[in-house]
Amino acid sequence: MKKLLSTLLLSALPFTGWAQVEQSGDWFDDMAKDADRYYTRDRLMRLGVAMGVGAVVANTNADQSIQNSIQGGRTSGTDSFSTSVKQIGEWKYMLPISWGISALLPKDDGGLQTWGNLSLRAIVVGTPSTLIGQRVAGASRPNEEGVAVPDSKWRPFQDDNSVSGHSFVGAIPFLAMAELNSASIGLKALGYAASFAVPFSRMNDNDHYPSQAALGWFMAYESVQTVLEGGRRKETDLRFVPIKMSQGQLGLGLQKSW
Repeated sequence: MKKLLSTLLLSALPFTGWAQVEQSGDWFDDMAKDADRYYTRDRLMRLGVAMGVGAVVANTNADQSIQNSIQGGRTSGTDSFSTSVKQIGEWKYMLPISWGISALLPKDDGGLQTWGNLSLRAIVVGTPSTLIGQRVAGASRPNEEGVAVPDSKWRPFQDDNSVSGHSFVGAIPFLAMAELNSASIGLKALGYAASFAVPFSRMNDNDHYPSQAALGWFMAYESVQTVLEGGRRKETDLRFVPIKMSQGQLGLGLQKSW
């Protein structure tokens, strides 16, 4: 647990506060607005395309072929890495941690409290579609016991592993970190790279096929983007802002949002 907390805090720092997350102070209202933005035609179409690509990979030899390659490169080092990051993908840890950071720290503008709020709301808004995807497609885990054919092929409602829940939850804190540091190309790239840590661990541990890990990651990406959209202004938005001029004088400037 100590390692989990230190990893999460490191993922959240440093913040440049570039991305904006709308926080009204009413969590239920914020989450209701998140749901409105998530369940739109465009986003559902993207999720449908992702599921379609996942279906092609899962129902051909591609999933098993990639999985065999990953297992062929498995070492004690990759096992150790997987063990160290797996807990980041646990709902039972991430929900209270992100809630605690969001609720107990003073509201800020792009800092650690914002990171907790963004992570929490992304988990909440994306969980229903993740759970539905898991069950509807009905794929199994690699070498899963207790099923007739433990493979990646979709058998609707026969199992519940088609979308990796660990990959979904585990990608969110790092994607949140990446977006909150989007002014720094290096930090943003680091955040996106780290967001694949838990999905990789699921494949390394032979707990999920590549298509399942990838779908979990994509659900996380869409969930984070959903929350961020509430705080974004359109690129064409202009607004007047006060500016401090020389000799302490105040002026009025025109600011364009990118």
